[in-house]
Amino acid sequence: MGALRSLRPIARFAGMGVLVATCGENADPRVRLASERSAATSAVHVPSPGDASPLLSVTGCRPTASVICFRDTATSPEDPNAADPVIGARWLWFGGAGDSVQISARPDIRSHLSEGAVIATSLGQERDSLNNTAAYFRRRLTDDGVIEMVLLFDSVVGDEILGDTVVYTLRIRHDDPEPRPALIATARMATLTIAGARVGDEFSIVPLSMARSVRDLTRWRIHARTYRVALVADSLYQLCRLPCVSPDTVKLTPATRVTKVVRR
Repeated sequence: MGALRSLRPIARFAGMGVLVATCGENADPRVRLASERSAATSAVHVPSPGDASPLLSVTGCRPTASVICFRDTATSPEDPNAADPVIGARWLWFGGAGDSVQISARPDIRSHLSEGAVIATSLGQERDSLNNTAAYFRRRLTDDGVIEMVLLFDSVVGDEILGDTVVYTLRIRHDDPEPRPALIATARMATLTIAGARVGDEFSIVPLSMARSVRDLTRWRIHARTYRVALVADSLYQLCRLPCVSPDTVKLTPATRVTKVVRR
């Protein structure tokens, strides 16, 4: 997957300040600019026999209480005229303080090698043994909040040509000894697009049932993008441009596509 370029394009793609800080002359040469849009998604739970590897059987989905897999199709590069376009997708995951999260992604390919994808998040990214951005991310969360994820897929993996449509599985293991009811994942998803904002505008998104108790909205920060949203039990979410003055409410239910146009 040597075609993927540095983290500087991914920072522009994701709007994640934490990624900008990691850019430089020694940045991972694999990561490139990715897609704004992706196609329909389904979700199921998967087993987790020990999780010796964060990439464990990401496509073999069977139910457990702590592991969820979303099967999705990513399409349409952001720059279709690029000589070597990259396909990608953005995701939002709601997590609670103390939750141990393991995230991995893999395109549907014949090879058993952990190739073809990289993951960057608003909390950072993992490095593999070659110091490349990895196809997984692991972190114990210290606060409630939302994790913004960027998944990038190579168009060619080994002898397989994936082209401009990439079927993939996103696997999320979450271990929380005392989960907050408002943050329990449902294994369902929706698509949210925030449109009409200025470049660089930041927003917060919080399950409405816990919005009044949140004091630091920067933990819930997202950007004016199109996201796959891993839903929690609450179907209503508070959306607000930061700094938050006039909060709004959006309804996200399984398999829906919602576009929120904000005034500048």
